Amino acid sequence: MPDSMSLVGDIGGTNARFALVKNGETRLHNIEVLTGEEYPELEGAVSAYLDKYDVTSPDSACLAVAGPIINSQVRFTNSPWTIAKDHFQHRFKLSVFELVNDFAAQAMAVPHLDVDNPRELRRIGPVVEGDSHAPRLVIGPGTGLGVCSLVETDGGWRA
Repeated sequence: MPDSMSLVGDIGGTNARFALVKNGETRLHNIEVLTGEEYPELEGAVSAYLDKYDVTSPDSACLAVAGPIINSQVRFTNSPWTIAKDHFQHRFKLSVFELVNDFAAQAMAVPHLDVDNPRELRRIGPVVEGDSHAPRLVIGPGTGLGVCSLVETDGGWRA
């Protein structure tokens, strides 16, 4: 596979999900789920994934992580893995590297869902008419419990 790809990942307390995206596109390629206990550190899991698809160095990466990002670092609460943004970016020679909380990433997707498409949104209660600009909430279980609110500002939606 050509190296003109970006790496995307969803890193939780139990599993790490990776995919590649061709630059300029949104379709995911080579989706893989790796179990965290198989790798002592995240970088080993990333290297194993990239090696499998002959990607020596993706152009950029974005990882959604299950936990807070403090001072550009992540210390997972349900995993021994850690991420230091600068070190990770240098290690994989990334021109751009972003870390985002996993539920913040899900919240930012909410305004883009097609509410009439059952594959994108499944109602769990009655239809309630309301303010389309009201705050929204994303909540869900994983290895832990994730939550994020989404509010509309003058600059757009903000998690």
